[in-house]
Amino acid sequence: MQTVLPSKTNLNQFLEHFHLEKDPFSDSLNLDFYFKTERNEQSLYKMMMCVEHNISLGLVTADSGLGKSLLGQKLLVSLSEMKYQTALVLVTPEMSRTNFLKELCFELTGDESVFDIRDSHTVLKHLQNEVIELYERGKKSVIIIDEAHFLSAKSLHTLRTLSNIEVPEKKLITCILLAENGFLKRIKHSSYKSLDSRMYIRESLLLLTRAEVEQYIKFRITAGGGDVDMVDAAAYDVIHEKSGGVCRKINKIMTLSLMQAFFTSQKRITSDMIREIES
Repeated sequence: MQTVLPSKTNLNQFLEHFHLEKDPFSDSLNLDFYFKTERNEQSLYKMMMCVEHNISLGLVTADSGLGKSLLGQKLLVSLSEMKYQTALVLVTPEMSRTNFLKELCFELTGDESVFDIRDSHTVLKHLQNEVIELYERGKKSVIIIDEAHFLSAKSLHTLRTLSNIEVPEKKLITCILLAENGFLKRIKHSSYKSLDSRMYIRESLLLLTRAEVEQYIKFRITAGGGDVDMVDAAAYDVIHEKSGGVCRKINKIMTLSLMQAFFTSQKRITSDMIREIES
């Protein structure tokens, strides 16, 4: 079929073509598209238990693209603002211990002056004081660390120090780490024995099954205001095969398929269309 490009390619025209209100497969963190699987809900529940039972460290691991970051966002909004002071820290490759602590402290307190502190020891002391002050005001500190597999050795050992901030009856801070599966092997090294032993609530997100792939796509289309009939039934087998059950790959396949359908003035996604997509 010859591709005839539309005269305009703005998002509104794209959405109108499929009778959508918003893009169901956008590569962004949007809790409207949080898909509940049994494993995801179990992981969320266990991390909530970490927080509520004053456990210092929790860990969620998964292959890249399975929704760790979205789970972290779901956890954030699930925590009462009256009881908890929350922070989300995104770790980047080569992030130093000092910069990690500065980001952590800023996200928890909103205090920009922390960026003027030059050494990590002073930042850590400042952070400890802030956590204690929050406790005295009736709030527990909860820190979600995304992309935790990028943490340096020094930063990982700092987490052990943070886990020691406590009063006689309980820990004052809970850190939830979101990391890729390789992180599990890393912390088994003898140098992390103490840290590993404190991280006793752990969950792993799983690849979507064939049935879950279909449910995931239908849920996202519905959440975007569309009609699930826009995808042929036979297409789901091909999507599952090409994506391997990885959410990000499903989003990519569906986005490229929708674009192709849009450019060729089609309304439905077929199995043949999916097969032509380079995943």
